[in-house]
Amino acid sequence: MNPKHMTQNLSGVSLLCLMALVLSFASCDNGAKAKRQKDMDDLKAYIQNQKDSIDQYADRNWDELQASYEAKKAQLEQDTAKMDAEMRAQYYQTVSDWDAYKANFERKAEEKKALAGMDAIRNQLAMDGMRSDFTDLTAANILPAYDHFVAVVDSNRDNYTKEQWTVVNVSWKALKGRKREISKDINADLMGKITKKELEYVGIKAVNRPFADNEEDK
Repeated sequence: MNPKHMTQNLSGVSLLCLMALVLSFASCDNGAKAKRQKDMDDLKAYIQNQKDSIDQYADRNWDELQASYEAKKAQLEQDTAKMDAEMRAQYYQTVSDWDAYKANFERKAEEKKALAGMDAIRNQLAMDGMRSDFTDLTAANILPAYDHFVAVVDSNRDNYTKEQWTVVNVSWKALKGRKREISKDINADLMGKITKKELEYVGIKAVNRPFADNEEDK
């Protein structure tokens, strides 16, 4: 074979090999980019699902949610240098969305914890088997209800926070409101004993100012 022709053939083969190599690299890069986009979409969908269900998930352990997030984020975090500007912006926005969700989650969790604590106080102020709003009280059991309420407040008066005193005072209003509703069934002797309990409660509040007097009890 003519050396010139051989050289031309070899050059042609080399060019074909180079083109194949370039196409191979391009294909791999496109595949990697497609995978990164899928990972990004999965991460965004995960965060959106949590945001849509925050009231439900606020009861879950935060570490579990964070672990799932970190697992989905891990590969993307390693590939930020390989991302184009648009995808990198998506990634950092997604991370920012998670941080915002975390702050909202923690706020909701604290709110639920506070509400649970307030419910516990209301339940503690009512006798066992009695509704915490006292709507089931009758003339037959209203004095024991007053006795119980005042005794619980007296035992905890040095521990109540300002917010907890607010709950106590609101419950006190409900108790007195129920007394007024059934007053026609309460005889004078029983009403006198109830009045003594009311004065006792006022005395407890007087000692615990300024926390105890932030709600009118009338």
